[in-house]
Amino acid sequence: MKVINKLLYVETHLSDSQQFRPNVANYTFKPFNRTFAHRNAPGTWGGVGFLIKNELLNYYSFKIIEKTYEGIFGIELCHNITEKKVLLISCYIAPESSPYGRDCDGFFAQLEQICYMYCNVYDVIIFCGDINARIGEKSDHEIDLDSELPERISIDPTENSHGKQFIDFLKNCKLCVLNGRFDRKKDNFTSIGRGKSVVDYFFCPHNMLQFCNDFEVSLRIRAIHGAKTTKNQTPLVRFA
Repeated sequence: MKVINKLLYVETHLSDSQQFRPNVANYTFKPFNRTFAHRNAPGTWGGVGFLIKNELLNYYSFKIIEKTYEGIFGIELCHNITEKKVLLISCYIAPESSPYGRDCDGFFAQLEQICYMYCNVYDVIIFCGDINARIGEKSDHEIDLDSELPERISIDPTENSHGKQFIDFLKNCKLCVLNGRFDRKKDNFTSIGRGKSVVDYFFCPHNMLQFCNDFEVSLRIRAIHGAKTTKNQTPLVRFA
């Protein structure tokens, strides 16, 4: 997932002891890998991180803000001159069928705590990640109270349990998803395999939606640890 000059990684598939660094020229990798792998698992799953363009670090100071809950990683970028602060949160929760996906309550409770702690501190806050949540056509805001938000047009009508909790979290924190709110020709499914679904999202506070001027889901091809190459749809966001 890409935002401004930063790449937000979800599912790095790295353990805490692995020192692998993506070979991407002119970028610095900041990981938050999984600290524990199930003994029956074929490999290490989960993990989140950021790739930050080195040039950006000439203008912004970097600081890790959130690294207390596995699967949620927050970094601060502060402009050296204007002192404007941006908080980026990369997050991942496993599917409902996975043992790692069963603590959905704890996952969203941690994200909610982050919102309450930082929403009034930063000039811009952007959340991004693989939530494995399918929210269908449900509204992500209270329509009667937040009618100023642009309409969200969903291309994935299916809902799941993660999705219902995701919607509750968004409404509680007054956040909204970016998927489905911009050019429909640039929107797409984010997971393509046995079927098609939208499970990867960008989301932000209502009053910060104004800073986003473009949203696109595009095809990316990846190979992880020499595994078979897979195709994924990756959300890209550009901000004013």
